[in-house]
Amino acid sequence: TRVTSDFYSTGSPVFDPDGKYLYVLTNRSFDPSYSDLDNSFVYANSTQVAAIALRKEIASPLAARNDTDGDDTKADKADKAGKDGKDDTAASGKKDDASAKDGKAGKGDKTESPKPPKPVEIDLDGFEQRLVVLPLKAGNYDRLAAVSGKVVVRRLPRTGSADEARPIVFWDLTEREEKTVLADADFFQLTAEGKKALVRKKDDWAFIEIKPDQKIDKKLPTSELTMTVEPPAEWRQIFTDAWRFERDMFYDPKLHQVDWNTMRVRYGKLLDDSVTRWDVNFVIGELIAELNSSHSYRGGGDVEKPLDTGVGLLGVDFAVDSGAYRIARILRGAPYDNEVRSPLVEPGINVKEGDWLLAVNRTPLDVKTDPWAAFAGLAGKTVLLTVNSKPTMEGAREVLVETLSDEGRLRNLAWIEGKRQVVAKLSQ
Repeated sequence: TRVTSDFYSTGSPVFDPDGKYLYVLTNRSFDPSYSDLDNSFVYANSTQVAAIALRKEIASPLAARNDTDGDDTKADKADKAGKDGKDDTAASGKKDDASAKDGKAGKGDKTESPKPPKPVEIDLDGFEQRLVVLPLKAGNYDRLAAVSGKVVVRRLPRTGSADEARPIVFWDLTEREEKTVLADADFFQLTAEGKKALVRKKDDWAFIEIKPDQKIDKKLPTSELTMTVEPPAEWRQIFTDAWRFERDMFYDPKLHQVDWNTMRVRYGKLLDDSVTRWDVNFVIGELIAELNSSHSYRGGGDVEKPLDTGVGLLGVDFAVDSGAYRIARILRGAPYDNEVRSPLVEPGINVKEGDWLLAVNRTPLDVKTDPWAAFAGLAGKTVLLTVNSKPTMEGAREVLVETLSDEGRLRNLAWIEGKRQVVAKLSQ
């Protein structure tokens, strides 16, 4: 049943375990930033946390309180109970001590069966009109969850902010204030009873309580977790899940008139010859391609990654000339392109097209060997180059540069600038 209109983007619904509210994330904060480059506004950090009362008689979580009568927060009530000597724990202390001394339950005692949950009634009439935005700062959020009296969420970095922390916070409905559970986390998931949460920070996992100022102190020994996997069986399950996902979730129920059952059999046979996860991903990609639909992707998994030592690059093209490697071309973007540049055009280097590269880290280059072999393992490293305006060591000089690890973008900028110059010349 749809309960909100399409005027705002609202989603990630979570029910309050107390049966009072439905919590949602909703994009309705419009605090634009004006672009420096054009006449446009950017609407970022628009997500807010909201609560919707499930029934008409339930008060808003931000309803006015009678200060004259002195409405107490939960903390105040607990404090008063302690001072009056009527704290529930204290009152039951003797009984608990006696039970502890017994060490075991009586013979006639029986374990009580858990009570079935109470049915939750929802008034759909005027449902969206009961939505109330909670006073958490608008921004970017995910992992919305709820425990009794609290709505829990992970706050992501604000768009445009240098702060990369992603804290887990909660809004306390009783005390009406935000509190931080964990200063930074990559993931969290509440336990079934809602008393603790499983959290991850990088490779560390731990259980924490939904209370302020928690730390990842007792890390789970995940290194001791082992499992036995039969790759061919796992791959077939992965393939079947991908096939089923497209069958059930594709926007066109008729799947573009493709006989999807036949495709499962046809491409499923290719799994018999798959020996790596790369092969499995390729087969899944070919299966999905039968739907002839754009923006359909596949990837991931336990793929094998060969050792990549990285080759240092200079943003140049070489040519063999006079028994040595001559720098035939230095890649350049437009003069104003400072995104990436060849190390040879940095100020003070003074290497130009037509010069010869004679040695790398004082090891002479041999034209019988690819020049880039001398740069193996030197990606992003400082390298000593021996250069000269002639193909001999006589009068050569040494320059120190930091190599590139990738020159794809530099070649792209050089291609763009070359085409731009052609258009500019022909347009004169």
